Amino acid sequence: MGLLRPNRAIADPRFLSYLYIAPDFQETIRHRTVRGATVDRILIAEMPDWQIALPPLEEQRRIAGVLSTLDDLIDTNRKLCEVLIAQARAMYDRLQSSSSADICTFASTVDVVSGGTPKTSVSEYWDGPIPWYSVADCPEDVGPWVLRTARTVTDEGIENSAASVLPVGTTIISARGTVGKLALVGEPMAMNQSCYGLQSRFDSRGAFTYFSAQDIVGDLQRSSHGSVFDTITRATLDQVVIRVPSTEAITEFETQVEPLMELARGLQKENTDLTSTRDELLPLLMSGQIRVRQVNP
Repeated sequence: MGLLRPNRAIADPRFLSYLYIAPDFQETIRHRTVRGATVDRILIAEMPDWQIALPPLEEQRRIAGVLSTLDDLIDTNRKLCEVLIAQARAMYDRLQSSSSADICTFASTVDVVSGGTPKTSVSEYWDGPIPWYSVADCPEDVGPWVLRTARTVTDEGIENSAASVLPVGTTIISARGTVGKLALVGEPMAMNQSCYGLQSRFDSRGAFTYFSAQDIVGDLQRSSHGSVFDTITRATLDQVVIRVPSTEAITEFETQVEPLMELARGLQKENTDLTSTRDELLPLLMSGQIRVRQVNP
């Protein structure tokens, strides 16, 4: 590893951090990477000689101010989303501890939906309006909802594959390879065959199923098997048990947590939009294509 210590007389540290992740400098890193037999590397000793475009210090600060304002908003939303989901989770825990409940297999509480992949060789199946989820799209440290995916498919792709469109509130669990990753469907979307969609048999809003799935992830991971990849099957879901309160108690719980879950979903959507705005502004500001006075964050 190497330590980059900015010369504050000519460079704003925040500006340099944004310049570092901007496309032009990332391309410089790729160009300067030495390909090795074991690992790729960059030559730290040569890095100080790399050329960068450095605007005047005050302009650097203005650019960094715009981008950091967006990042601060994103971070505030993320923290508030964590609080909301923690509150919803606490209400779930109270439900489980205070209600009389039956012990049931997890599989008996959900309808399990399989995924599918349209043929990648058929261009008409791809780049449509329907998000297509894979485990790489699982939200990490931003909240439970998945709102956008790296790839999208068309209606024709859905019709000609095993994939189906999952409604909002469905819990997705990764079932092959990286087992047990969870996400809540925040926009109607399809998924690949390495995942299962878990749709509650009690209430379509799905919070009870999501938190129940959290409780059994460890058991599922321990029960996974496979000669090449760890895998959980429908039979695996039938081997784990959960406490299930009455349908009335679950419906009341869903009604109580719905405002919290929906607010969290709204914050995640706002963060998605803010992130897109920041990522679009970053290369434009760094290259000088737009100036700070033209930006209204």
